[in-house]
Amino acid sequence: MSADDSNSPAPTGDSWFCDLIARLPDGVLVVDQAGMIRYANPAAQQLFKKTESELIGAPLGISIKPGDQPEMELPGMVGAARFAEVCVGSAEWHGNAAWIVTLRDVTERKLIAEALRESEGRFRSLLQDVPNVAIQGYGLDGGVHYWNKASEMLYGYSEQEALEGNLLTLIIPPEMRDTVREALKNVAAGGGIDSGELSLMCKDGSRVSVYSSHSVVRRPGQPPELFCIDIDLTERNALEEQLRQSQRLESVGQLTGGVAHDFNNLLTVILGNAELLSEQLASNSRLHSLADMISRAAQRGAELTRHLLAFARKQTLDPKAVDVNRLIVGVKGLLHRSLGEHIEIELALGDDPMSAMVDPGQLEGALLNLAINARDAMPNGGMLTIETANIELDAEDASRDTQLQPGQYVMLAVTDTGFGIAPEFLERVFEPFYTTKEMGKGSGLGLSMVYGFVKQSKGHIKLSSEPGVGTTIKMYLPASADPIVITEESSTYLNGGDELILLVEDDELVRTFVSNQLCSLGYRVRIAGNGNEALAILRAQNDIDLLFTDIMMPGGMNGRELADQARAINPSLKVLFTSGYNENVIDHHGHLEPDVELLSKPYTRLELATKVRLVIQGSVASKP
Repeated sequence: MSADDSNSPAPTGDSWFCDLIARLPDGVLVVDQAGMIRYANPAAQQLFKKTESELIGAPLGISIKPGDQPEMELPGMVGAARFAEVCVGSAEWHGNAAWIVTLRDVTERKLIAEALRESEGRFRSLLQDVPNVAIQGYGLDGGVHYWNKASEMLYGYSEQEALEGNLLTLIIPPEMRDTVREALKNVAAGGGIDSGELSLMCKDGSRVSVYSSHSVVRRPGQPPELFCIDIDLTERNALEEQLRQSQRLESVGQLTGGVAHDFNNLLTVILGNAELLSEQLASNSRLHSLADMISRAAQRGAELTRHLLAFARKQTLDPKAVDVNRLIVGVKGLLHRSLGEHIEIELALGDDPMSAMVDPGQLEGALLNLAINARDAMPNGGMLTIETANIELDAEDASRDTQLQPGQYVMLAVTDTGFGIAPEFLERVFEPFYTTKEMGKGSGLGLSMVYGFVKQSKGHIKLSSEPGVGTTIKMYLPASADPIVITEESSTYLNGGDELILLVEDDELVRTFVSNQLCSLGYRVRIAGNGNEALAILRAQNDIDLLFTDIMMPGGMNGRELADQARAINPSLKVLFTSGYNENVIDHHGHLEPDVELLSKPYTRLELATKVRLVIQGSVASKP
């Protein structure tokens, strides 16, 4: 056979067979022993992107071995590479030994597989690195197949440790293991696992609350796999508990605020009449002593209602820019006398100016309450440390408390070396009337008053304690950029005048008592039981010097609304408000509005005389 014969097309004797080869979708080549192409069907020509004449006589360019060959890149391609699966068989071509090479184009399949691998890699990387979402894969025997970085952070096991372990012993608490075994059996039988909140184990033995979602992956010919997605609920649960605690305290506060209003009206009458009796019975020591006892009891009742209102955040505050360090130094002597010589007081006051926007009198009361609480926790003596510092809370710090705003604060901490508080009592220490002291040793209102004052001042309070070590209470008070106000003691008066006062009070007992008190001070008094009666008097009589009105009254008109309408009738009218509970009528969220004068119930005869005289004389602003 000549060389020319070996390059000739396939014989045409079996035309049907040749036609079949020509129509095959796979490429077919005949290659001689020297590796030269002697025949190429149309599919092979398309695969190599060459004509028949370009292929015939050209070297194949790949090593040929009988049998199936691995996927390979086709040589001599122009442009993008193409890949084929190769199968080689022996044959005879024009009487000479040759190879038949079949080529199946797998370029698209290879590209798809490569894209799939890249996509899977990206997805695995995403699952591996996604923050705060713990993902694990398990076999139905509990063996760990997958463990991402968030799972490492949540449960404490490294990926290698987890892959060598088992679901049941890694994170399932002993009391849940039988339940989980049954759940895995249910999955094997074709069922699923419900999602829900679980308490699981960490490497260090602690428990963590998670919301666990489950997905079962079933693939033909392979055992099912269980994938779990766990979300840490620790922070959410803490915030929910804060909210529940806040709502519980708010509900108690609403109740105590309403009780305090009625109680203060009664105490106003009791305290005032006890004072009158004490004065009139001065010559009778036994009766005078009884009257004094009534007065002291009423004052204790008044103190209780003040604490209740403080907790309920319904007291009226008069916030000013206060030098907290100066205030602490000023009350140190009082603290020494209150605590006794067996308790040492240490001040750790910051060097920077400590200016807070608070009511100075209420801050003194809060500090004294904390000190007395500390004293009771140290019956055998100890150390009381008062510390101050300027603190800036950022958004992350503030996010830990549902009622705290980022910003500048003055931190005032009171630390004792007393008994400490057991963990199970910590969440209730700010509730009114709750106390861990012995019967008769405390009212349970001290800390609740401090809590209410701090919250009403737009601050934050934090308590930490360790039994046998001591307790620290930190008050975060809003810082002030205003000039610091130095308060001075105001003058007191027990004398009155002959001015005409319009007294407006819906409670008959209080109205009668206060009217008698004002008359005894020399004032002329007109009385009204509600706002409409008062307006009728004001329209008929234009010589009234002072409107002395309760704030909360029935009849659809409160004291503030009455004062506004009274001023429209008599613009020069001076106004003094009184209340045991004002429900934000004359203040903004418990902060007294500028130029508003308030005499809080209950009050003594001296306090009544002093406030009325100051307002009438214009020594204080009286414009509502």
